[in-house]
Amino acid sequence: MKRHKKLLKVALVCLAAFCAAPWLHAGDWPMWRHDAAHSAYTPDSLAAKLHLQWVRKLPRPMPAWPPEQYKLQFDVSYEPVVAGKVLLVPSMVTDSVTAYDTETGDQKWRFYCEGPVRFAPVAWQGKAYFVSDDGWLYCTRIADGALLWKFRGGPGDRKVLGNDRLISTWPARGAPVIYDGVIYFAAGIWPFMGTFIHALDAETGDVVWTNSATGPMFIRQPHDEPAFSGVAPQGYIAATADTLVVTGGRARPAGFDRKTGEFRYFKHDDKAYGKFRGGCDIAVWRNWFFNFEVMYRLADGVATAAASAAVLAPEAIVGFHQDGAIMGYIPQEKGNARGLWKSAVEPAVEKIHLQAGPRLYASGPNGRVAAIDVPIPGGQAEVSWQARVEGTVFTMLSADDKLFVVTTSGAIYCFGPEPARPRYHELILTALPPATP
Repeated sequence: MKRHKKLLKVALVCLAAFCAAPWLHAGDWPMWRHDAAHSAYTPDSLAAKLHLQWVRKLPRPMPAWPPEQYKLQFDVSYEPVVAGKVLLVPSMVTDSVTAYDTETGDQKWRFYCEGPVRFAPVAWQGKAYFVSDDGWLYCTRIADGALLWKFRGGPGDRKVLGNDRLISTWPARGAPVIYDGVIYFAAGIWPFMGTFIHALDAETGDVVWTNSATGPMFIRQPHDEPAFSGVAPQGYIAATADTLVVTGGRARPAGFDRKTGEFRYFKHDDKAYGKFRGGCDIAVWRNWFFNFEVMYRLADGVATAAASAAVLAPEAIVGFHQDGAIMGYIPQEKGNARGLWKSAVEPAVEKIHLQAGPRLYASGPNGRVAAIDVPIPGGQAEVSWQARVEGTVFTMLSADDKLFVVTTSGAIYCFGPEPARPRYHELILTALPPATP
């Protein structure tokens, strides 16, 4: 009996600690596409019917690359994350990260960097991690934005002109990802100048490992000639128990041992499934990863099939069939797929952004936003809720029982479960004060 009472006391203490921790929130969206695998899936459902709660207009985005660089469109607009009641929004315009209240859209705090913040932050245990073109990884407190520590990704403070302002010669364009208490990011985009992939203790910022050897590798290039040009991190990074997959801008992703940083593979000259494939997006599902509509083996980086993978749920992948219908499937070892369901949706959707519980959330023409009920195998997908926003949808995230929709023009729409009189936060531009003599 005494042993049982002791165990009960320990359990109650653990439960109290769990409830008291503000970062342990089941409905969070703490990273780009939700998690370290970038699955775009959360088990937490939203209400069947959603209502507009608030709208916030932000400055028109200023991407790093023009539209014709279609593999590098990682910052077409803002990529927020959510921790508890805080929406964290990076900005490539104001060189900052801003915290907004998820209930009202009111600003809570803003942290300024020395360069654009182009990628989604990471929220973990009450802290926010984000990288900037100034070359640094920052760790701040989510409660008030106070800086806890920062780490420079490149070897020095040398500056260059980039996107109309001075930035680091080694901008941090390898977006942060966290796994097992370690935060990973990369700096440097020109291999001949050096590229650096870092693993840091997320609590202290202490270095776990750094790989600086894969930028100037002498390897065969996509144009079939050898040259000193290796991994050039630019885009999102995915992490699994054993592997770190680093996107290489326009090139295919590279694989590293997550625990040691040891280089594993970089199929730089592989033209399978489309000449010079590659891109800034990445998602991992079991033994495969997906990059720019191609599926690769996680073990060795070999391309196995052309594949659409919008959502990577635990039981299946959701994507688009070549005829435009949406489908659920499971990849097979030899690169083919076992189809579970396939369904045309009316009205048609153009992009599936995420799955929350049993519903997909997608966007279509003229700012249409829709929830689609995932069918059982052999069933029919049905649109169960619709709304409209002004402009073209760039991204969505589901957190705190709300759906957040970001447009390419820089507006954030918040939809919640209860009818409300929406609040509108218009963009207010103020002139800079005159320079003092």
